[in-house]
Amino acid sequence: MYSTWAARRRNVMLFWLSTFAIVGLVIYLLISLYEPPSCSDRKLNQDEVGVDCGGVCSRLCSSQIGQLSVAWTSSFEVSEGMWSAFAYIDNPNTEAYTLSAPYRFSLYDRAGNLITQVEGETMITHNPMIPVFEGRINVGDSEPYHTEFEWLDENQVWYREDDFYEVTVQEQVMKNASTKPEIQATVVNKTPYVLDDIDVYAVVYDVNKNAIAASKTYVDRLSPRGKQNITFSWPNPFGAQYERMELIVQVPQQED
Repeated sequence: MYSTWAARRRNVMLFWLSTFAIVGLVIYLLISLYEPPSCSDRKLNQDEVGVDCGGVCSRLCSSQIGQLSVAWTSSFEVSEGMWSAFAYIDNPNTEAYTLSAPYRFSLYDRAGNLITQVEGETMITHNPMIPVFEGRINVGDSEPYHTEFEWLDENQVWYREDDFYEVTVQEQVMKNASTKPEIQATVVNKTPYVLDDIDVYAVVYDVNKNAIAASKTYVDRLSPRGKQNITFSWPNPFGAQYERMELIVQVPQQED
Protein backbone atom coordinates (compact mmCIF):
# COMPACT_ATOMS: atom_id res chain seq x y z
CA MET A 1 0.00 0.00 0.00
CA TYR A 2 2.79 2.41 1.01
CA SER A 3 4.90 1.52 -2.00
CA THR A 4 1.98 2.19 -4.34
CA TRP A 5 1.34 5.59 -2.79
CA ALA A 6 5.05 6.46 -2.94
CA ALA A 7 5.27 5.42 -6.57
CA ARG A 8 2.22 7.52 -7.41
CA ARG A 9 3.70 10.52 -5.62
CA ARG A 10 7.02 10.02 -7.40
CA ASN A 11 5.27 9.88 -10.77
CA VAL A 12 3.36 13.09 -10.02
CA MET A 13 6.56 14.87 -9.06
CA LEU A 14 8.31 13.60 -12.20
CA PHE A 15 5.35 14.79 -14.28
CA TRP A 16 5.48 18.30 -12.90
CA LEU A 17 9.24 18.45 -13.09
CA SER A 18 9.09 17.35 -16.71
CA THR A 19 6.34 19.87 -17.41
CA PHE A 20 8.32 22.71 -15.84
CA ALA A 21 11.41 21.65 -17.79
CA ILE A 22 9.51 21.54 -21.07
CA VAL A 23 7.84 24.90 -20.39
CA GLY A 24 11.19 26.41 -19.47
CA LEU A 25 12.78 25.03 -22.62
CA VAL A 26 9.94 26.40 -24.77
CA ILE A 27 10.23 29.83 -23.16
CA TYR A 28 14.00 29.82 -23.66
CA LEU A 29 13.65 28.85 -27.31
CA LEU A 30 10.99 31.49 -27.89
CA ILE A 31 13.15 34.18 -26.31
CA SER A 32 16.37 33.10 -28.05
CA LEU A 33 14.74 32.68 -31.46
CA TYR A 34 12.54 35.79 -31.31
CA GLU A 35 13.51 38.55 -33.69
CA PRO A 36 11.85 41.92 -33.07
CA PRO A 37 10.33 43.68 -36.08
CA SER A 38 12.91 45.60 -38.09
CA CYS A 39 13.35 47.39 -41.40
CA SER A 40 15.32 44.48 -42.84
CA ASP A 41 13.26 41.43 -41.86
CA ARG A 42 11.49 41.22 -45.24
CA LYS A 43 8.11 41.39 -43.52
CA LEU A 44 5.35 43.99 -43.60
CA ASN A 45 5.12 44.93 -39.94
CA GLN A 46 5.48 47.89 -37.58
CA ASP A 47 3.81 50.83 -39.37
CA GLU A 48 5.59 50.22 -42.69
CA VAL A 49 3.96 51.38 -45.92
CA GLY A 50 5.55 48.49 -47.83
CA VAL A 51 7.86 45.65 -46.93
CA ASP A 52 10.79 47.23 -45.06
CA CYS A 53 10.02 50.74 -46.34
CA GLY A 54 8.06 53.76 -45.18
CA GLY A 55 6.75 54.40 -41.69
CA VAL A 56 9.51 54.02 -39.12
CA CYS A 57 11.94 52.85 -41.82
CA SER A 58 14.32 55.44 -43.27
CA ARG A 59 14.12 53.81 -46.70
CA LEU A 60 11.10 55.04 -48.63
CA CYS A 61 8.79 52.98 -50.82
CA SER A 62 8.62 53.68 -54.54
CA SER A 63 4.98 54.73 -54.06
CA GLN A 64 6.20 57.59 -51.82
CA ILE A 65 8.58 59.04 -54.43
CA GLY A 66 7.46 61.54 -57.04
CA GLN A 67 8.79 61.42 -60.58
CA LEU A 68 11.79 63.54 -61.48
CA SER A 69 11.42 65.64 -64.61
CA VAL A 70 13.94 67.56 -66.71
CA ALA A 71 13.25 71.30 -66.60
CA TRP A 72 15.92 72.01 -69.21
CA THR A 73 19.27 70.77 -70.42
CA SER A 74 21.97 72.37 -72.54
CA SER A 75 25.64 72.17 -73.48
CA PHE A 76 28.19 74.98 -73.60
CA GLU A 77 31.48 75.47 -75.40
CA VAL A 78 34.37 75.86 -72.95
CA SER A 79 37.29 75.85 -75.35
CA GLU A 80 38.02 74.49 -78.82
CA GLY A 81 36.73 70.91 -78.97
CA MET A 82 35.77 70.89 -75.27
CA TRP A 83 32.20 71.39 -74.03
CA SER A 84 30.25 71.01 -70.81
CA ALA A 85 26.67 69.82 -70.27
CA PHE A 86 24.13 70.84 -67.66
CA ALA A 87 20.66 69.62 -66.73
CA TYR A 88 18.20 71.19 -64.30
CA ILE A 89 15.86 68.66 -62.70
CA ASP A 90 12.49 69.33 -61.07
CA ASN A 91 12.46 67.32 -57.85
CA PRO A 92 9.14 66.90 -55.99
CA ASN A 93 10.82 64.87 -53.24
CA THR A 94 11.72 67.69 -50.87
CA GLU A 95 11.94 65.44 -47.80
CA ALA A 96 13.99 62.63 -49.32
CA TYR A 97 17.40 61.90 -50.80
CA THR A 98 19.21 59.24 -52.80
CA LEU A 99 22.94 58.70 -52.71
CA SER A 100 23.43 57.58 -56.29
CA ALA A 101 21.41 58.27 -59.42
CA PRO A 102 23.15 57.23 -62.67
CA TYR A 103 22.51 59.39 -65.75
CA ARG A 104 23.54 59.99 -69.36
CA PHE A 105 24.05 63.12 -71.45
CA SER A 106 23.73 62.74 -75.24
CA LEU A 107 25.02 65.50 -77.51
CA TYR A 108 23.79 65.80 -81.12
CA ASP A 109 24.83 67.99 -84.03
CA ARG A 110 22.49 70.18 -86.08
CA ALA A 111 21.65 67.26 -88.41
CA GLY A 112 20.58 65.09 -85.46
CA ASN A 113 23.65 62.87 -85.50
CA LEU A 114 24.94 61.66 -82.17
CA ILE A 115 28.31 63.23 -81.36
CA THR A 116 29.02 61.64 -78.00
CA GLN A 117 27.47 60.35 -74.80
CA VAL A 118 28.72 60.87 -71.26
CA GLU A 119 27.55 58.85 -68.28
CA GLY A 120 27.90 59.59 -64.59
CA GLU A 121 26.06 59.51 -61.31
CA THR A 122 24.90 62.15 -58.89
CA MET A 123 23.32 62.45 -55.49
CA ILE A 124 19.84 63.90 -55.23
CA THR A 125 19.11 65.95 -52.12
CA HIS A 126 15.86 67.45 -50.88
CA ASN A 127 16.34 70.57 -53.07
CA PRO A 128 13.34 71.26 -55.33
CA MET A 129 15.73 71.89 -58.25
CA ILE A 130 18.64 69.50 -58.79
CA PRO A 131 21.65 70.47 -60.95
CA VAL A 132 23.58 67.84 -62.91
CA PHE A 133 26.85 68.85 -64.56
CA GLU A 134 29.48 67.22 -66.76
CA GLY A 135 32.60 69.14 -67.71
CA ARG A 136 35.37 68.63 -70.29
CA ILE A 137 33.37 66.72 -72.87
CA ASN A 138 35.51 66.14 -75.95
CA VAL A 139 33.43 66.68 -79.09
CA GLY A 140 36.35 66.81 -81.57
CA ASP A 141 35.55 68.88 -84.65
CA SER A 142 31.78 68.64 -84.11
CA GLU A 143 29.55 71.35 -82.71
CA PRO A 144 26.71 70.25 -80.38
CA TYR A 145 23.35 71.69 -81.27
CA HIS A 146 20.97 69.64 -79.14
CA THR A 147 21.53 67.99 -75.74
CA GLU A 148 19.45 65.29 -74.08
CA PHE A 149 19.51 64.00 -70.51
CA GLU A 150 18.17 60.73 -69.15
CA TRP A 151 18.28 58.67 -65.98
CA LEU A 152 19.79 55.24 -66.44
CA ASP A 153 17.97 53.73 -63.47
CA GLU A 154 14.49 54.85 -62.49
CA ASN A 155 14.56 52.64 -59.39
CA GLN A 156 16.93 54.58 -57.18
CA VAL A 157 16.92 53.79 -53.46
CA TRP A 158 15.47 56.77 -51.60
CA TYR A 159 15.67 57.59 -47.89
CA ARG A 160 13.80 59.98 -45.65
CA GLU A 161 15.70 63.24 -45.13
CA ASP A 162 15.83 63.89 -41.40
CA ASP A 163 18.62 66.45 -41.34
CA PHE A 164 18.48 69.68 -43.31
CA TYR A 165 21.76 71.56 -43.58
CA GLU A 166 21.57 75.27 -44.29
CA VAL A 167 24.44 76.38 -46.49
CA THR A 168 24.22 79.63 -48.44
CA VAL A 169 26.31 81.51 -50.99
CA GLN A 170 27.16 85.14 -50.33
CA GLU A 171 29.18 87.95 -51.91
CA GLN A 172 28.69 86.73 -55.47
CA VAL A 173 30.72 88.77 -57.94
CA MET A 174 31.19 88.38 -61.71
CA LYS A 175 34.51 89.63 -63.05
CA ASN A 176 35.90 90.00 -66.58
CA ALA A 177 32.67 88.81 -68.21
CA SER A 178 33.78 90.03 -71.66
CA THR A 179 37.27 88.46 -71.57
CA LYS A 180 37.96 85.61 -69.12
CA PRO A 181 34.87 85.38 -66.93
CA GLU A 182 35.28 84.57 -63.27
CA ILE A 183 32.76 84.26 -60.47
CA GLN A 184 33.93 84.78 -56.92
CA ALA A 185 31.71 83.93 -53.97
CA THR A 186 31.70 82.77 -50.36
CA VAL A 187 30.04 79.59 -49.11
CA VAL A 188 28.65 79.94 -45.58
CA ASN A 189 27.81 77.07 -43.23
CA LYS A 190 24.93 78.22 -41.01
CA THR A 191 24.81 75.02 -38.98
CA PRO A 192 26.74 74.09 -35.80
CA TYR A 193 28.11 70.99 -37.56
CA VAL A 194 31.11 70.15 -39.69
CA LEU A 195 29.89 69.55 -43.25
CA ASP A 196 31.81 67.52 -45.84
CA ASP A 197 31.75 66.99 -49.62
CA ILE A 198 29.70 70.00 -50.68
CA ASP A 199 29.06 70.64 -54.38
CA VAL A 200 28.42 74.16 -55.67
CA TYR A 201 27.13 74.79 -59.20
CA ALA A 202 27.10 78.01 -61.20
CA VAL A 203 24.75 78.84 -64.07
CA VAL A 204 25.14 82.03 -66.09
CA TYR A 205 22.18 83.58 -67.97
CA ASP A 206 21.97 86.16 -70.73
CA VAL A 207 19.54 89.08 -71.05
CA ASN A 208 16.92 86.73 -72.55
CA LYS A 209 17.13 84.43 -69.49
CA ASN A 210 18.85 81.71 -71.51
CA ALA A 211 21.68 79.76 -69.88
CA ILE A 212 25.00 80.55 -71.60
CA ALA A 213 27.50 78.82 -69.29
CA ALA A 214 27.71 76.44 -66.34
CA SER A 215 30.36 75.09 -64.02
CA LYS A 216 30.87 73.19 -60.78
CA THR A 217 33.25 73.35 -57.86
CA TYR A 218 33.77 71.36 -54.69
CA VAL A 219 34.20 72.21 -51.02
CA ASP A 220 35.65 69.28 -49.12
CA ARG A 221 34.90 70.59 -45.63
CA LEU A 222 33.15 73.50 -43.93
CA SER A 223 33.69 74.12 -40.23
CA PRO A 224 30.70 74.90 -37.97
CA ARG A 225 29.44 78.42 -38.80
CA GLY A 226 32.43 78.60 -41.13
CA LYS A 227 33.03 80.22 -44.51
CA GLN A 228 35.08 79.37 -47.59
CA ASN A 229 35.79 81.35 -50.73
CA ILE A 230 35.11 79.66 -54.06
CA THR A 231 35.87 80.57 -57.68
CA PHE A 232 34.42 79.57 -61.05
CA SER A 233 36.37 80.52 -64.17
CA TRP A 234 36.11 80.16 -67.95
CA PRO A 235 39.01 80.52 -70.43
CA ASN A 236 36.95 82.38 -73.05
CA PRO A 237 34.20 85.03 -72.99
CA PHE A 238 30.58 83.94 -72.97
CA GLY A 239 28.78 83.58 -76.28
CA ALA A 240 26.16 86.18 -75.28
CA GLN A 241 25.88 89.18 -72.99
CA TYR A 242 25.92 88.24 -69.33
CA GLU A 243 22.87 89.30 -67.31
CA ARG A 244 22.82 87.30 -64.08
CA MET A 245 24.19 84.20 -62.34
CA GLU A 246 22.72 81.49 -60.17
CA LEU A 247 24.72 79.49 -57.62
CA ILE A 248 23.29 76.24 -56.27
CA VAL A 249 24.56 74.34 -53.24
CA GLN A 250 24.18 70.58 -52.83
CA VAL A 251 24.93 69.17 -49.36
CA PRO A 252 24.86 65.37 -49.13
CA GLN A 253 23.54 63.46 -46.16
CA GLN A 254 26.31 63.62 -43.56
CA GLU A 255 27.68 60.62 -41.71
CA ASP A 256 27.15 60.60 -37.97
